[in-house]
Amino acid sequence: AATRDMFAKLAPAGGLAAGVPATVAGLDAMHRKFGSRPWKELLAPAIALAKEGCDLIIIDPDLEGAKNTAKEITALGRKALALTADPTNFEKVAAVIQEGIDQLGKIDILVNGYARSSLANFAETTEQDWDTNIGTNLKGTFYYTKAVLPHMMERKSGNIICLSHTKAVRGSAQASLYSA
Repeated sequence: AATRDMFAKLAPAGGLAAGVPATVAGLDAMHRKFGSRPWKELLAPAIALAKEGCDLIIIDPDLEGAKNTAKEITALGRKALALTADPTNFEKVAAVIQEGIDQLGKIDILVNGYARSSLANFAETTEQDWDTNIGTNLKGTFYYTKAVLPHMMERKSGNIICLSHTKAVRGSAQASLYSA
């Protein structure tokens, strides 16, 4: 109920029940990285938006993951477009955002939810681990936001939500890179 209420408060003019396209990025990928959390819990934002009447653009570096999420959404009677992009490559992110806009007409809500973490003790991590994690977690959010923002500004409407794991604020020895 809390997730539903959060998205209902962010409804653009006309309300979420009006069939508002939204972008939900990387929730399947989070499941693979934080496998101890229930899969349905990680899909909560996408499910909540679909139940409120949104059509969704599911973007995941793993196309099969995006397709699995899209199946969950279409089972609820909503449109779901499954796309893939490398979150560390702005040109690819911008292209996939444009493809979503071309197919669904607009994006009213961007949910940045993709993250990765090399689960290892900080003392054992490498500079490459650091670059991969920071590049994905920070650049990915920056790139998706940068790609969708001109569309929202032109329309003078839109909401951007950035999701995170509790490890981002309450670190642990095995998730130090994510917590950075």
